[in-house]
Amino acid sequence: MIVTALNKADLLSDEEVQEKREAIGDLISVSVMVSARSGEGLDELKQLLYEMLPKWERCRISIPLSDESLSTVSWLYDEGIVHAIEYGDSILMEIEARDEIIQKVGPLVLSS
Repeated sequence: MIVTALNKADLLSDEEVQEKREAIGDLISVSVMVSARSGEGLDELKQLLYEMLPKWERCRISIPLSDESLSTVSWLYDEGIVHAIEYGDSILMEIEARDEIIQKVGPLVLSS
C-alpha cells in the first residue's frame, strides 16, 4: 500500500482540503494532508507509516562454524541490525530484523 502525503495543508481551507481529497480519491488509496511548516498532519503520517511497516523482532542466535558462516553473518548485517557479535566455538549474534528474516534463521535462535 502507498501512503501519499499532500503538503501545504496550512495554506488550504477545510473545504479546499476536502475538494483535493475528492479529486484524487480514486487514484490514491491513503492520503494525509501535512504541513512541513506547521507540522500539521505529521503525527498522523508517522502513525500510518508505523502501522504499515513490517514488525521487527530482537533475538540471540548461534551460528555453527562452517564454510557458510561468514556469508550468513554478512546477510544478517544486510537484512537487519546486529547489536552484538562474538566469535568462539560458534558465532553468537544479537540481532534485530523483520519477522521473515527471524523465521529464516529459526533453527539458530537461542532466545527472543
